[in-house]
Amino acid sequence: MDPDGNWVNVAIGALVGLVVQGASDIYNGELSGWKSYGTAIVAGGVAGATFGAGTVALGAAGAGESVAGGYVVAAVAGATGGTTARVLNGEDVTAGTVAVDATFGVLGQAAGRAVGQAVTGKINNLSNNAKGKLGEAMTSAKYRLMGYKELGKKQIRTGVRTPTGRIAKAHIDHEFEHFLTGRKSIVESKFNTSGYTKNQAAVLRNDPNAFSTQKWNGEQIGGWATDTTRNAFIYRSKE
Repeated sequence: MDPDGNWVNVAIGALVGLVVQGASDIYNGELSGWKSYGTAIVAGGVAGATFGAGTVALGAAGAGESVAGGYVVAAVAGATGGTTARVLNGEDVTAGTVAVDATFGVLGQAAGRAVGQAVTGKINNLSNNAKGKLGEAMTSAKYRLMGYKELGKKQIRTGVRTPTGRIAKAHIDHEFEHFLTGRKSIVESKFNTSGYTKNQAAVLRNDPNAFSTQKWNGEQIGGWATDTTRNAFIYRSKE
């Protein structure tokens, strides 16, 4: 288990390393060997894990919102990720290379913060309908990556009668089924401060485990944009 959600930092770092290596190959007009791509994935993941762990440590120390602390952690992540790449590539590691990698970590954090704030602002200014659709799409993507197929929307009886005498039903955004285990999951997507409908709340009062809720927000997505930008700086082409 990963209660701090550090897997997201690792995944973003590894993916960015892979993409940056691929972009470098396209720019240079030649395909690197599998070793280069393996190095990109490992070094990116290490940088992401380092930043995630550092952020958790700042939070534990009561400095989770510290801008200066974020730059320090970014410098360490840059040095760690860059040094990992150099070692795997058989390059020399010196005080100078560590300083350069740390500097790119700081530059990446500065650029990442700017990008992340812009993304957060854009998303939070979307209409409620657009944010709802975005949240549903992200939930679908998340569960597909976890090995689920989507069965469609789900209706659950509330046990409460409507004025016409019918049993009211709550409409839930997703029903998933795992490809291997067959386990089904009913999930409602919510974005920012969006709350439950009257019928959804009635269902949860009857059975708190009737469905789970996947919550998203603009700051979360902006944070991913920050992480992506920072890691692109950290795992840059050294050609």
